[in-house]
Amino acid sequence: MAISWNIATVTNSFAAVSVSGVTMLDVDESPQTWIAYRSPTFYPNLEMIVSDFEFGRMSQGGGGTSLMDVRYTLNYRFVYGPVGSERTAGYLASNTLADVALIINAMLASDNVTGLVDIEGIAIGAMGVLEDPSGALCYGCDMSFRILEFQN
Repeated sequence: MAISWNIATVTNSFAAVSVSGVTMLDVDESPQTWIAYRSPTFYPNLEMIVSDFEFGRMSQGGGGTSLMDVRYTLNYRFVYGPVGSERTAGYLASNTLADVALIINAMLASDNVTGLVDIEGIAIGAMGVLEDPSGALCYGCDMSFRILEFQN
């Protein structure tokens, strides 16, 4: 049985989700630096885009007849803005938290996220200072989305 999954379709549809005030990017659009967009930006974490693959048979049969579940985690980074761009860290923190809530709500509510069966879970890493792809320090967080696909 040839196993295929729809990672490209899922990341494309994540980028197409509309979140007010946030630039949503796909793998091939990932920024070289936050400065390129000058707005809160959500993009695949280029250090580890996909992790935690699991394949499990869900029926008996051999060859191409058995049904399988495929699970994996898509890892994203959200940066609100560069450290020092505002008067207080509290401003960056509160706005980062507000935008993270908007992103999660949009992902869970969207009927346009395709290529998957379900987003089984969302994890948010520590919120604070992290690097954008150029190494510049920004305020934001890492987000992970646990994806389920059916293979048949």
